[in-house]
Amino acid sequence: MKFDLRHLLLQAAAAVPAEEKMALRPPHPEIPPTFWEQYHSWILLGSFVGLGIILLLIWLIRRPKPVAEVPIEVRTRNELEALRAQPETGATISAISRSLRNYFTIVFDFPVEELTTAELNRLLTASQSIGPKLSTQVVDFFKCCDQLKFAPASEVSSGTAQRALELLELAERRRAELRAAAQPPAA
Repeated sequence: MKFDLRHLLLQAAAAVPAEEKMALRPPHPEIPPTFWEQYHSWILLGSFVGLGIILLLIWLIRRPKPVAEVPIEVRTRNELEALRAQPETGATISAISRSLRNYFTIVFDFPVEELTTAELNRLLTASQSIGPKLSTQVVDFFKCCDQLKFAPASEVSSGTAQRALELLELAERRRAELRAAAQPPAA
């Protein structure tokens, strides 16, 4: 005998009395709207706001932290102190010269582009804010650095970083004089 579900259902339906078949069941109440149908606009709005807050938090966490700007004179002094401890080679003298060039370029408002020694020497000599005494010493220092950078290794002298630190101190004194001169006299 083969099991047939349809046949069983027909037999079960036939077993139900006719009065019960004809009797109507009471109507079901209306199906209430679903949560989504009731609040879909609020759900979408809340999702976009939540996503925006998450993205804002990710941006705040990942953004670069502001770095405290180290004054150029402190940065240059630290660089020269570190270079003073190294043996003086052509590369060390070049780094000393570059550090001092960068200092003078920033402090005395020279053009930011890379200048040759001759161009920088012309600017230093022509600058009224540096003064003739300091500019002469700095020009001589840069000329000496150029000679030492390209000299044979046996001719490299010592004390270049110390001399650069001394020029840095002289330049800082000159800046202090210029600031004092720019201050209005106290009444």
